[in-house]
Amino acid sequence: MRPFKCCDFVKFDHISLHCSWILHCMDAWEFADEVDILAKLPANFEELRESKKWQERKEALESLSTLLDSAIRLSTKASYGEILGNLQTTLAKDANINVCALAAKCIRGFATGLRGKFSPYAQSIIPIVFDKLKEKKPLLRDPLIECADAIAATIPSLEIIVEEIEANMGKPNPQIKQQVDNFLTRQINMLTPDKAPKKLIKTVVPILIKHAVDADQDVREASLATIGAIHRLIGDKNVRSMIGELSNDEAKMKKITEFAEKSAQAHAQEMAKHVTTASDQQAAGDEVATAGETGPNATPANAPAAVKEVDPWDMLDPVDVLAKLPDDFNTNIESKKWTERRDALQSLLDLITANPRLDPKASYGEHIALLKRIIEKDANINVAALAAKCMKGVAEGLRKKFAPHAPSVVPTIFDKFKEKKPILRDPLVECIDAISATTTLEAMGDDILVALEKPNPNVKIQTDLFLYRAFKLLNAQTMPKKTLKSIAPLLIKVILYFM
Repeated sequence: MRPFKCCDFVKFDHISLHCSWILHCMDAWEFADEVDILAKLPANFEELRESKKWQERKEALESLSTLLDSAIRLSTKASYGEILGNLQTTLAKDANINVCALAAKCIRGFATGLRGKFSPYAQSIIPIVFDKLKEKKPLLRDPLIECADAIAATIPSLEIIVEEIEANMGKPNPQIKQQVDNFLTRQINMLTPDKAPKKLIKTVVPILIKHAVDADQDVREASLATIGAIHRLIGDKNVRSMIGELSNDEAKMKKITEFAEKSAQAHAQEMAKHVTTASDQQAAGDEVATAGETGPNATPANAPAAVKEVDPWDMLDPVDVLAKLPDDFNTNIESKKWTERRDALQSLLDLITANPRLDPKASYGEHIALLKRIIEKDANINVAALAAKCMKGVAEGLRKKFAPHAPSVVPTIFDKFKEKKPILRDPLVECIDAISATTTLEAMGDDILVALEKPNPNVKIQTDLFLYRAFKLLNAQTMPKKTLKSIAPLLIKVILYFM
């Protein structure tokens, strides 16, 4: 073993510095030791906490707050139910604003110190925090805001407290309305579209619309800011469909757009924090590997992966359109007069168009079979075209829930492609595309083979065009190789047929 040289000490110094940097870049909570602060409370804590003198109650909570501030990570073995229950009562009922403010700070301390382990207490505490936001004075308001945000950080989704949010947004006090809206804005600003809390958004948007015309200016501004944050999250089209007539108010829509831009900036800043942390950790790791030979060389972080936009269909409420059909639907659909059959189908199509997401709990089997029969056998091309449009609507409205019906419908659609007239051909094209989106090419494989082998040239052409559209949506990984192998010889035959 060679003797140490001066340069070795330099290397060790570099390594020490870089290891310190790694720890600095990482989450301190992850590396902190758990601390049982309850065991460190003063012996007279309970006596002071229950005192009739607000100064003594304040003294008790100050001692707890000091312990919480000094402990980054709290022990998960200790039982916090009693002390959190007492803090909850203090926050809700204590007449002294200083004591209430300290109670809010302590609850926040427990939330940040326990993180996910605090979540069982979130639903019982957050309503009290929201209700106390009626207080205008910053002395209490600011700790409450920090407390609410800290509690939200302990739960996996805002949807866990959606009922509590809804209840407090509906309260008459303008301060509560404003601050709960502000809370939502801050929380939504941290989310990416793929994490959009759809249930929450559907619940709060109708209330936000009411807040947007509230008598209080601050409430109106806060609600528009929240709608702007939602706009950034789920997109303009989804927001406009949800806010109804409010979308016709140019002044308010201008503000919503401005708030959406501010939300995008806030979200970018939030994401930058995470990217910077990841970048610092990567850079720190690289530097330790080269410590003693080179100085710090920061490694740029990879750009975050693109997130999937919110699907408008997901934001819709499922509707049972069958329950809304006219009483004479079944009579008219079987009528010998094609105009009455047409009118019956038009009523169904209108319902499907108005309600693009269908309730999967309703039983559509009978109506799908009926539409299939009409497409297959009705002598009137207008009626058959309407049936194809209805079938497309049902497929799009049910999505994957339509898949069990696809095997019975697909052969009929392919066979009807023998019809050249666009009035029927075009709805059939849209119908087969909608059905294919509910299932897989593998599941349709046998029907595709049968269609390609049919002598009618129009059937061959439209089946080929369907495959062309379907293949365009696939890549080398998602291409169904078995299906491709089976249809390739037939595709070659079709090419030779038309040469």
